[in-house]
Amino acid sequence: MLYRSPDPLPMKFSKTGIFIAGGISDCPDWQQDVVDIIDNDYWDVVNPRRVGGFDRTGDTAEAQITWEHTALTMSTVYLFWFPKETLCPITLFEYGMALERAANRKIMVAAGWHEDYQRAFDLGVQSKLAKLSPQQLIYCGPGWDNYVEFVKNNFA
Repeated sequence: MLYRSPDPLPMKFSKTGIFIAGGISDCPDWQQDVVDIIDNDYWDVVNPRRVGGFDRTGDTAEAQITWEHTALTMSTVYLFWFPKETLCPITLFEYGMALERAANRKIMVAAGWHEDYQRAFDLGVQSKLAKLSPQQLIYCGPGWDNYVEFVKNNFA
């Protein structure tokens, strides 16, 4: 099943929930490329990119943040992508939370970034410092093609 913001979320996913995490504002719709790869007959896929976008403050923004927080809490696989177009400050915050959750629960985290992403070095170092097992941090590295290949090999 595919859930896209602001679609209502179920009380509980019927399959393993995969949250597509990463840049939304000021970057291409890379999420759709990932959604197109994942077999959503086997996985519950969560795409936070809202059609038409949303304001950065106000009711719609609060609804978006709440929706994402709920979906992240429900999901057990997080697929992060950090594009070159933006720093992705909220995604960095969510990545830190995901690493912490993975250290304390059965959550899998994957992180990929564009070679020109401005905080790529930091992502690599923070990922190492989290000291997660290969079952928790299932992918970490640069390059869109590498990231797509990882998604195809594990979730298609």
